[in-house]
Amino acid sequence: MTAKEYLGQLRRCSVRISILKEDIFRLRSRLESTTITLGEKVQSSPQDTFTETMARLIDRQRQLEGMCDEYDALMSHILDEILAMPNEVYSSILYKRYASGLSLPEIAKILHYSVDRVKHLHGDALRAFERQYPEVKSL
Repeated sequence: MTAKEYLGQLRRCSVRISILKEDIFRLRSRLESTTITLGEKVQSSPQDTFTETMARLIDRQRQLEGMCDEYDALMSHILDEILAMPNEVYSSILYKRYASGLSLPEIAKILHYSVDRVKHLHGDALRAFERQYPEVKSL
């Protein structure tokens, strides 16, 4: 695994969390719109649909909690590694890119560098990260 792939785990985990949150919102909306009409004969009762939806919602919420715990642990670990890098510019770029999710042009604007300079520094920072943490390649 490259340093870019390793650090990119934060983004992938964050995306999965966002997807779960959207699904939870959808399921909650569905539950809120479910109505039970007495006296209607239907093949599957609204109560069954409500129960199934509620069970899926509970499963998704548990999944989200686990994923948030995973994200927090991963963020803490990666942040410690980034902060331990001796070059502050590299640390700053890696933090802004992978922990904050900023694009390289956004980072360039914040640091008052050209985009080309930030691209170059980003590559250098990734190589320095791999040198400092060679175990990343074996993951």
